[in-house]
Amino acid sequence: PARINVDVRSVDRAAVVRLAESGDLDPAVVRSQARDALAAFLRLAILVSVLGGLALGASSQTLDDEIDEQLVGIARFVNAPPAARRWAASSA
Repeated sequence: PARINVDVRSVDRAAVVRLAESGDLDPAVVRSQARDALAAFLRLAILVSVLGGLALGASSQTLDDEIDEQLVGIARFVNAPPAARRWAASSA
């Protein structure tokens, strides 16, 4: 399984108020929603890569290489978001 770190840059205040008023947070639901959103994003990224490659007349090997590069890029972003990389570089 993959481990994902989330960097929150903005908060939906109305959602926070609703959560505070209800007093109920189910981590399983949050994980499920995050997993589903990430899976949908990955499917879309792969679809766009394949369709773009087909439109440009790329070979299946080229498409395979492009999808691999996209997935590696996404994995790097998930493991170390840009803000974390900037912080690590400035503290080194």
